[in-house]
Amino acid sequence: MKKRLLVMITIVIMLMLLLPAAHADGYTTWDPVNQAYMYNDAHYGIVICTKMNVRNQPSTSGSTYGSIRNGQPVKILGVTQDGNFYLLDLASCGISSDQYYGYAKASLIKIDPEYLIASRLLNLYATPWGDGMKNGEQTNRAFLVISEENGWYAVQATETTPGTAFIRTKDAPANYTGRYIVTWDTDLYDDNTMAKYQSVKRFTVGSLIGVSGDYSRMLFNEGTANEFYAWVYNQYLAPVIN
Repeated sequence: MKKRLLVMITIVIMLMLLLPAAHADGYTTWDPVNQAYMYNDAHYGIVICTKMNVRNQPSTSGSTYGSIRNGQPVKILGVTQDGNFYLLDLASCGISSDQYYGYAKASLIKIDPEYLIASRLLNLYATPWGDGMKNGEQTNRAFLVISEENGWYAVQATETTPGTAFIRTKDAPANYTGRYIVTWDTDLYDDNTMAKYQSVKRFTVGSLIGVSGDYSRMLFNEGTANEFYAWVYNQYLAPVIN
């Protein structure tokens, strides 16, 4: 009896080792060809450096497919075992290649980004202690949030170049529940036919109505005579911190 139980336990342990582990980050499948754990659901990110190279292997010595600039959204398919590189969809990077995937350093991408909108004057600081005001007061600006800790948001200081500034979380406007921001100039698709019919500028804000596959239904100009519904590709949307 004990021998049979030991055999059963051994089999269970072997099966557990063979099956892919479930991870908190939402990936379960190891892809040996692409050397990455593949995400179950699509993740998106924003480039947070001046220029980011996308390579043919998860190493800085790999050949470069192309480079993309600060603020550009990308679609993230997986992450390497050491967590140092993301596997990217090359088409989402705007890179033309006969390959589908490329690698970029994870530290250069803010995954699952959120934005803070300065709908009123906000003070920017050089440190998360309120020392040395940086860039003075800002309003009518969207800030990419890099992290949140001890009552402070670390944000990207400008829209076009990397660099960090700090905003007190208590100063953040609190009227953006359910709102999303367009992170890049992109196309809108007709609410009924899904035909491309106009474009929308980066940092336009709207309300999220629903999600279907790779697209989200948005309401823009809400509460005005010009309000309208349209579909936007998920890669170009990020939630606004409330």
